[in-house]
Amino acid sequence: MKKLIIITLVLALALSFAACGKEDMTGESDMLGETPVTDMVDNMAMGLGVTVKHEGYSASAEASGQTALESYIAAVTFDKDGKVHKARLDCVESTGTFDTAGAFSSDESSAYSKRELGDDYGMRQASGIGKEWYEQVDALETWMEGKTVEEIQKIDENETEIRSSCTISTDGFIEAVKKAHKSMK
Repeated sequence: MKKLIIITLVLALALSFAACGKEDMTGESDMLGETPVTDMVDNMAMGLGVTVKHEGYSASAEASGQTALESYIAAVTFDKDGKVHKARLDCVESTGTFDTAGAFSSDESSAYSKRELGDDYGMRQASGIGKEWYEQVDALETWMEGKTVEEIQKIDENETEIRSSCTISTDGFIEAVKKAHKSMK
């Protein structure tokens, strides 16, 4: 099982780095492109968006190389006016190290999404509002309902309407929602 997880993570890393094409191993990639996901049904349409942010550091004789991927996923239904009806958001953080020979190792817990980890993610103790990660992203999903992508993009870090229940970074999710909307066209 451990070998399967490591192989899957290595393939995911390779694909995301290839999709980005940046030599410094930092940046974002668009793994969905322009592919439409679905047509309008009953005045609703669903889109899927994924934004992958990654950074990495080369291995040296003194230190292992490091790589980290954050995959932000948004499955969103939009009404005929382009407003969010429902959103389901999640994030997977995949991390690993490698030596100068290319031997790779990873943390098995990075094979689970933050939503799958639930209370085991452990944000509640570090959160200034005392909420676990999934509780905060649930609040973000609810906040997005009834808003267009343009309205969602105008979220402000100090907006009390959302920041009283969601203090996590929202940039990756907003990009994924934009891609979900774009994937419907």
